[in-house]
Amino acid sequence: MTALMESEKDVNEIAKAIASALKIDVEIVDTELIRVAVVGKLEYMKGKKLFTSGFNYKRSINTGEKFIIELPGENELCEGCEWHGDCIYKMVVYAPIKGKDEVVGVISLTAFNDEQYEILKNNLNANLSFVDIMANLIFSKVMENRMLKDTLIMKDKLNQVINSIDSGIIATDNEGRITHINQVGIEKLKLFSKENILGIKLKNIFPALEYEKILNSREKNLKKQEICNLINSKHDKYIVNIRKVFFNNELEGIVLSFENYNNAKSSAYTLVSGDIPISTDDIIGHSAAMSNVKKMTLRIAKSNSTVMLIGETGTGKEVFARAIHYHSLRRDKPFVTINCSAIPDTLIESELFGYEKGAFTGANKLGKPGKFEIANGGTLFLDEIEALPIHMQPKLLRVLQEKEVIRVGSNETLPIDVRIISATNANLENAIKKGEFRADLYHRLNVIPIVIPPLRERREDIILLTNYFIDKFSKVMGRNIKGIEKELDTLLLNYPWPGNVRELKNAIEFAINLEEGEYITINNIPLTIREFSEPQEIKEQTLKEIENYHIKEALNKYGWDENGRLLAA
Repeated sequence: MTALMESEKDVNEIAKAIASALKIDVEIVDTELIRVAVVGKLEYMKGKKLFTSGFNYKRSINTGEKFIIELPGENELCEGCEWHGDCIYKMVVYAPIKGKDEVVGVISLTAFNDEQYEILKNNLNANLSFVDIMANLIFSKVMENRMLKDTLIMKDKLNQVINSIDSGIIATDNEGRITHINQVGIEKLKLFSKENILGIKLKNIFPALEYEKILNSREKNLKKQEICNLINSKHDKYIVNIRKVFFNNELEGIVLSFENYNNAKSSAYTLVSGDIPISTDDIIGHSAAMSNVKKMTLRIAKSNSTVMLIGETGTGKEVFARAIHYHSLRRDKPFVTINCSAIPDTLIESELFGYEKGAFTGANKLGKPGKFEIANGGTLFLDEIEALPIHMQPKLLRVLQEKEVIRVGSNETLPIDVRIISATNANLENAIKKGEFRADLYHRLNVIPIVIPPLRERREDIILLTNYFIDKFSKVMGRNIKGIEKELDTLLLNYPWPGNVRELKNAIEFAINLEEGEYITINNIPLTIREFSEPQEIKEQTLKEIENYHIKEALNKYGWDENGRLLAA
């Protein structure tokens, strides 16, 4: 659409004003030779395009010059027009509508009869001056409408940007009345619709926000610690960021962004942790044992039931925990891990449940959210759960039952929605008998037990894993290791791998660091593996006897009860 067509209403009003003032027919044509406005004899042609009869308009557009044609039917400038020699015009004035670098159209003053000819001819200079003024007025209107259009487009773009931001955005005037709120803000506040919130005071939404103090502050740009506040509104906590808006050094209002406190914590944890999502497709292993565990993982992923991953050290329990989270409905929420054996007994409660400021000596002066708060909406992975101190077990059980936590040093309960996945390499049933683990907590955590098989029970995967680690570490170290020597196959397949996949991974990394050729040789394998040989009596036994031997060894290690049989399976 041309500039004149976008300003059609203004153009038509000005055309009528010109015709009324001069008693002359008026046409205003745009750069595509379309009659945008017509007043007079040819009004029925409004909106129609000029063809052969429009080349004088085209000449004015191309040159940016004003010119006059008397006796159009005989004038040499009219040669080529379909009406040349039989023109109904008596006289025409063409005046370009232009700015400094742009012509947007042409105004024509047309005399169809002797009376109009006399008016136009006898007052020519005054009429030309007047039409110039009108042309400038039209151009000004065009620029005004163009600026308005650009402003509206920019406003729409900004609204699209603002509505795509994850934070709520509120703008106010200098008296604290809300003038704008984005869609995310409406959703986060829950109780308000846009119609209800515009025009009300900001302090009605955030009562704890010291709005007057912010307005009266002398600083134009508030320091970070001053613009990030924890406030309480409708029992929901928000992190608020405020910036002042000035025009000609006069305060016009503020722009406030806000985020739900728990969401902000979870987002920050996800950003800092930099976790890479893991699916079952990323787990290396095609053996029947591993395939069954993968299938089980996919079946239970979308449930909210607690899961206990049981397996020896190095079998990849955390990898499966991450895969469960990835395939769950919580995949877009945080996956938070805590190793129960890595935290001192005195700190485990504050790590899990968080603490308020001043809760104990050395505590962060602002307090700190616990792992449950950070994982809210997502998954919490409790690794080495057997190491959880006995005095902490009833507190964890209460959280699982009540679905709420209380920070250390606080009486306020915080609702949480977290799926728990725990992991152990111990026999917890034996620990229960010894009084080291609570039976009620065990049953709460062990709703869905999944046993991760040790590497020696899925030997079909050993060479597959070996090649995967060779490829991985070769790329990391910039090496060109193509594989392993043939004689290594038997050694790697027969070795019992007490450290499981982690031990195999470390062995390959060790070998690639030392290997100078293209294939890993036995001389560059760790000594504990290189010197391994199975007991002679085992070698001489049948396959069935070997299987029975390994089953008994596993049961002796894990126990002959139900949980031990699961671990030994």
